[in-house]
Amino acid sequence: MKTSARWIAILIVVILFSPETTPATEKPLISIAGIDHYRPYSYMENGRPEGLYNEIIRELFSRTGYTVKITLMPFKRILSMTEAGEVTGMAGTFITPAREKFAVFLKGSPLAEIATHIFVRRDGAIKSPQLSELKGKVLGHKRGFIISPELDDAVNRGDFALYETESVEQLVKMLLLNRLDGFFHSRYETLYYVNKFHGEEIVKLLLPPVSDARKSYLAFSRQALKTLPENFIVDIQETLEAMRKDGTLAILNTKYKITCQ
Repeated sequence: MKTSARWIAILIVVILFSPETTPATEKPLISIAGIDHYRPYSYMENGRPEGLYNEIIRELFSRTGYTVKITLMPFKRILSMTEAGEVTGMAGTFITPAREKFAVFLKGSPLAEIATHIFVRRDGAIKSPQLSELKGKVLGHKRGFIISPELDDAVNRGDFALYETESVEQLVKMLLLNRLDGFFHSRYETLYYVNKFHGEEIVKLLLPPVSDARKSYLAFSRQALKTLPENFIVDIQETLEAMRKDGTLAILNTKYKITCQ
């Protein structure tokens, strides 16, 4: 009896003072860097990341059994943290050769398709998005937002001045105050701020867009992937595609009133 009691006591001590261990089957936390202030795709509301991208991310990792943490930040920080492996991945990003060097994109399953438009004043001199209309004008764009190679070349030639801001909200305000002749950005975020500032009678979206719709993706840090399960990318890709096939992505697009660009 005494021997049994002694062994029980030893067992209790071992349990109490042994270092905690993580079960081999427990999946790692996934950290995703999202774009701040980018309605309706990604934004903070009541202290929680909301928008199309963030709803897709939460559903995706819920289905695959991972716990996910989404942190919204400026786009330049998203790129630098993904490159360094300080986050697992980034959501809502266009593919470029430079980005593919440090990130793996889920190319088969885009999160959205986004075209770049030019927004002008209804009473302004710009009546079409043709380059000839833009010469000598002062235009704006959001820092880090890709326009098009043709317009980049026009800027480099000095055809028009390009003013960079940190947010589309600033661009809308500047256009309303007649401090810009126009600016380049995506449709839905711009229209949100135009409506917010009651600028519908002043601001006009010109058609066609200045660039074809580009696909934005979920991408993962090559550095961070070294610490994740070998089948991680395949599992995420298959689950995201299943969400497309079962109509989940279409439902979320409808929720945020996003239609074909």
